[in-house]
Amino acid sequence: MSKHTFARPNLWDFLGLLIVSFSCMSFELLIIRCLSLIMWYHFAFMVISIAMLGLGAAGTTIAVFQKTRFFKNNKVPAWSSMFLGLAMVIAVISMTKIHPDMYQLGMKPVELFYLSLLYLVLSLPFFMTGLTVAFLLKETPEYAPRLYGIDLLGAGIGCWTVIPLQEWLGAPRSILLISFLAVLGAGVFAISRKSKVLWLCGMFAMSFLMVSFTESEIFILKPGPDKMLSFFSKNSTSPYRYFFRTAQKKIAVDQMSEYDPAGNWPGIKILKTEWDILCRIDAAAYSDWHPIYGIGAPSSYCGTLPDQIMITQDGDAATFITKHTGDYSKLDFIDHFLYG
Repeated sequence: MSKHTFARPNLWDFLGLLIVSFSCMSFELLIIRCLSLIMWYHFAFMVISIAMLGLGAAGTTIAVFQKTRFFKNNKVPAWSSMFLGLAMVIAVISMTKIHPDMYQLGMKPVELFYLSLLYLVLSLPFFMTGLTVAFLLKETPEYAPRLYGIDLLGAGIGCWTVIPLQEWLGAPRSILLISFLAVLGAGVFAISRKSKVLWLCGMFAMSFLMVSFTESEIFILKPGPDKMLSFFSKNSTSPYRYFFRTAQKKIAVDQMSEYDPAGNWPGIKILKTEWDILCRIDAAAYSDWHPIYGIGAPSSYCGTLPDQIMITQDGDAATFITKHTGDYSKLDFIDHFLYG
């Protein structure tokens, strides 16, 4: 019986795999941070199943269609890596547009549809990564240990790099920069396999690189509609917004003059936004600087509150900073509140 001979991966293949694995693991960690903001932190853990769905579907696709003309072409890694970068950009845009309301998930079927749609869109980058890795393993099975070692190395570097990266650029723009690297990996595969897709990779890579350093509103994530920062927004659509607003009880009438059950509320403005490895921190205040929140006040209390700034973590878990001018008599309200 003749011995099977397999193609030998070259240095470019190993480098391309390293970059793709780096990009995929970084993307997985970054969307955990994004989902914690646009939904709730415990929903962020569904990223594991999203990744397994995409990677598993890719392996199944190659197993079923490996005899088709497309998968007999050795340029598959170049194409799949290029679409990996594009899928990452689509994922970022989707997270800025699709915000399932977790409070109403069991009451409105459309919210479950939004969640399912977001789930599928986020699985696309993992599907493209799976096509790249699975094809290389199928193409050169004798070198599976080395390929797997490079895969783990790239993923490990991605885990380490994503920490300073999101503190520098924030999670959404970090994903855009990662998409540039993914397309760069596609270019490496194109060089290795003499693919004509090389020029297309270069065009996509430069576009994603430039976009990752822009401040466009398109790529700014908003907290989910069921987050406290959204409740205080002028355009909030959640039916629970009034619960938080009326929790202020009967504070001074002049301070409540902006409250209108019809929805004409003053707009809250974001003063500062910072990302770190744990959450997104926002400092916000109403445009007219009247107090935001007075939790635990008795209904009989009608004192005057100083100006306040609200600090949120991933759009919720609010902490309030009260303006202090040195006059301690203006802080007497604390004795009437839950904080006291």
